[in-house]
Amino acid sequence: MDKNKNMDPMMEENIITLPDDTEDEPIEQIVTLYDEDGNPEDYELIDLFEFKDGIYGAFTPVLTGEEPDQVDVVMLKVTEDGNAFIEIEDPSEEEAVFQELLRREDSLLD
Repeated sequence: MDKNKNMDPMMEENIITLPDDTEDEPIEQIVTLYDEDGNPEDYELIDLFEFKDGIYGAFTPVLTGEEPDQVDVVMLKVTEDGNAFIEIEDPSEEEAVFQELLRREDSLLD
């Protein structure tokens, strides 16, 4: 997976929260992110998780054809009020969160 750092997390959707009775059901949310030229692209939430002092979301582009060899991953942080995603500005925090995503994926495969 590749991280994509050129997307602007400009979203007006509220963060979804799981009701207690759906913990084992998959989360599905599509959001629109904008590149540096203002072009929109739909991304799908693939994971939402707590890590250290925050809640983070991992997003991949919505596939509309053949599956690519590599998939871009955009990591975003949930705002303190829980109503939006924001860009992770600290590169070391972004890398740590991405590594946590990979660790979570590996544990699912075991």
